[in-house]
Amino acid sequence: MNDDMDRIKPLDSDQKRRFLHPAYRLISAQDELHRFYHGHPVYPDMVAETEAVAAWKIVTLSYSGIEQTMKCILKMQDTFIDKPQRFGGDRHHDIGKLFQRLTSDEQRILRVSYTTYRSLHDYIPLQTVDCFLEAIDDGYQQWRYFLLDGDHPPTTHCGAMLEVWSALNDILKAKVFTNHGLYTVERRIYDHLEQWVVYDAWDERAHTEACKCEIDDLNLWIRSYDDNFINACADFFYHHANDAIHLLGVPSSILPVLLTGVNIAEQHKKSDQDVAWFLQRIKANHLTWNTLKNRFENVSQ
Repeated sequence: MNDDMDRIKPLDSDQKRRFLHPAYRLISAQDELHRFYHGHPVYPDMVAETEAVAAWKIVTLSYSGIEQTMKCILKMQDTFIDKPQRFGGDRHHDIGKLFQRLTSDEQRILRVSYTTYRSLHDYIPLQTVDCFLEAIDDGYQQWRYFLLDGDHPPTTHCGAMLEVWSALNDILKAKVFTNHGLYTVERRIYDHLEQWVVYDAWDERAHTEACKCEIDDLNLWIRSYDDNFINACADFFYHHANDAIHLLGVPSSILPVLLTGVNIAEQHKKSDQDVAWFLQRIKANHLTWNTLKNRFENVSQ
């Protein structure tokens, strides 16, 4: 669990009752939009207007969700000033300023989440969540009225906006429900890989020679990567895509399990755009997870 998440204090019982329904609505709305985004990908298009129309719903709803979740967290801390901005209050739509009102621990949680996401999608130009929030703040009015005015909207990234909102909702969950840690894109990829390799692959082999010995061999092989399951799988998937499995020291007992896991991953990779992009990056760049810097990196780095 992320250290900063460990410092998020749950609300007392009276506060939990007060914020239970707003927290549930905000978390549910982000979950719904996240599913919509992965079910209806926004693909790059030579016609900018076509791409912007496809992204319009996700961008505008994500902005509103980020704003309302930040205000909910500030209200929980009794630091929300219920006055218009011209009177020094928080009743405005400037999420860059709302971000600065969050505690230092909460700001770090958003920075970690954004850095993790951006390191996987390193084509996103803005390197920090601070710059990202300021940029989408500056362009939000253009996005809101794009359908009417047709002005070319500023650049943003739907997935990154949803990632920031997801991190804010992890804070809500820790305060109102249960602290399950920071559910970054790295953690989601880990869960997918574990599902494919450790569970689904074994299920497919349950009626064959799968046995405890093979599981022990798989665990030994993973530990050779400092217990980093993402790097172990990424290394195998990369070598498989480049017809170089013979260069890996994979025990013959677990080779069929890993090959089955590769096939399952290929069949289900469309369930999450970020996981699909991770698999694509692996094949081209030999991607790994840097546990010290909390980000994805190419092996060459």
